[in-house]
Amino acid sequence: MVLTEMSDQFKRAYVQVIVNMTFDDDKNIDADELSEILLLMTRLQLSKEVRFDVRTYIDSISEETQIATKTLISEIKELSDSSQHQSVMISLVKDIINAHYSSKKNFDGDVSFVALNKELFGLSEKEINFAYQAVLDGFKILDENVDDNKIREGASKLAATAAAVGAPIAAVYISGSVVGLSAAGVTSGLATLGLGMGVTGGLAVLGAVGFLTYAGVRHVSGVSELDKFKVKQMMLNEALKQTHLTIKEVIEDINYLVSKLNETMAESEINREKLLIAEDKVSRFVAALKKISDRADRFENSVSRTKCPKKLYQYGFYKLSKEPTKKPLYDFVMKHYFKADQEGGVVYFLNDRASTSELDKVAEILEKLGYFDEVKSFDARVRRVTRSFFKYR
Repeated sequence: MVLTEMSDQFKRAYVQVIVNMTFDDDKNIDADELSEILLLMTRLQLSKEVRFDVRTYIDSISEETQIATKTLISEIKELSDSSQHQSVMISLVKDIINAHYSSKKNFDGDVSFVALNKELFGLSEKEINFAYQAVLDGFKILDENVDDNKIREGASKLAATAAAVGAPIAAVYISGSVVGLSAAGVTSGLATLGLGMGVTGGLAVLGAVGFLTYAGVRHVSGVSELDKFKVKQMMLNEALKQTHLTIKEVIEDINYLVSKLNETMAESEINREKLLIAEDKVSRFVAALKKISDRADRFENSVSRTKCPKKLYQYGFYKLSKEPTKKPLYDFVMKHYFKADQEGGVVYFLNDRASTSELDKVAEILEKLGYFDEVKSFDARVRRVTRSFFKYR
């Protein structure tokens, strides 16, 4: 059962465990941690009422008011079928590790909260390591050098690890992906990669089926470099959609907090302490909103980067743009590539510092000047010459 289909009470307890982890770490929930909690709430499709409950819990949490993690995990297990406890706990540990990883920026593989509550989760060391691997694999999707092939290979290895530890591979996807994908987004993305993933009766099942049969990612002499990033692009767009939805929900939360702040200020006798608390709540959500917005910007940049060739066929592009009226277009594109000497000649690589708008313009110029058709034509010529060489050798 994907977690979006679970009850409101289940979702509330699930997210509150993550809140406990972020609080237990240093007795403070900062903007980075809050942004991860808000993104998870969006992925799980929490109702407005449950979002309010979780927000209230975050605002009021202290050593005295904190709900015991043991109590929350017992509630989670009571609200789910016993046959799914292993999957739910693996998913929960994955989301705990992700929240820690995302907020600390320095992942050392050690999350003390997981170690302290290992018995409550009822998971073996191998199952916990499986969750770690899922988090690491999820973040690799954002790596510029990871294409559809590598995503597929990573998912296949993860499926093999799941089989080795006796865990369902779906366990790490029932709450979505750590990158921000919903469970449906992960399902469709991996299914497109030939990793037979279907949903039957609410149960998401992934098997490493058709590992070598995916027709959408071709290796015919690199017919188009960008063909290798089609599914990655689709998954990043889905994650971007989820992130924008979170931004919308956080704006609703901020508007609510501002209305409460205005009510406090309108009181005949302004309670300065209440006013400061309200201001702190608003500023914390605004800071979290900035973090989420930054994430959306990174996703947009990653999507735009998949539309541009990492290595530019400079001579072919020069031929297409050597007319005087097209020279400014050539100069603009080349400004976003840097020259590197490699064995076999000079290579032009895409600049890491290019902005999203600049990348979009580079992609548009290359498309409209017929660059990708020129690459295919060049590739076909190389294949013909290669075949002739071996034929008459």
